[in-house]
Amino acid sequence: ADDVYVIPGQKWVTVGGTRQYNDWMTDVSSHDSARIWSRAIEAFPNLASAEILDTVVGLRPHRFMPRVELEHLPGGLAVVHNYGHCGYGVLSSPGTSQQAVGIIKTLVKERMAKL
Repeated sequence: ADDVYVIPGQKWVTVGGTRQYNDWMTDVSSHDSARIWSRAIEAFPNLASAEILDTVVGLRPHRFMPRVELEHLPGGLAVVHNYGHCGYGVLSSPGTSQQAVGIIKTLVKERMAKL
């Protein structure tokens, strides 16, 4: 099924939604943009008269669930992963970012306790 999301803001509306597995294209696709816009208008007909202000592309690595976790690399380097939102990064990344920050805060507290 084709996806679409519409996020109202104070000065503009964010419209998006693709589900293209293993697609690492960083250029705007006029075909994708037209499909997203037509689905948005189908869901919300009042958008038909809206002016498109900008078109951007985000990378969409797909996983069954986003990866939000701590990994300890050789040499003591700690990495917090936060990726794999597929076509829903605009919607879900604020929440997973809070989760990642929580992991970092815990890591910092643990390291400060050892000093």
